[in-house]
Amino acid sequence: MIDSALTWKYQILFVCAELSRNIGVISKLRHYLPLKQLAQIYCNLIYPYISYAIVAWAATARQIYIKYKLGKIMLLG
Repeated sequence: MIDSALTWKYQILFVCAELSRNIGVISKLRHYLPLKQLAQIYCNLIYPYISYAIVAWAATARQIYIKYKLGKIMLLG
């Protein structure tokens, strides 16, 4: 999802929305599942969004805030 100006804006918004939704799911499940299962769910729902194309995203100087957003999310895992 790259816009006409070749920025990552829409992709970043999409990824942040997906991560927010998935973190909400994990947050609700933490009361019912053991840590090992929560870690597996994290690896399936959160980690792929963070690891995919992180090098390309980090290289965009004008969109440095993604490091902050993803850094906060990675601290939760």
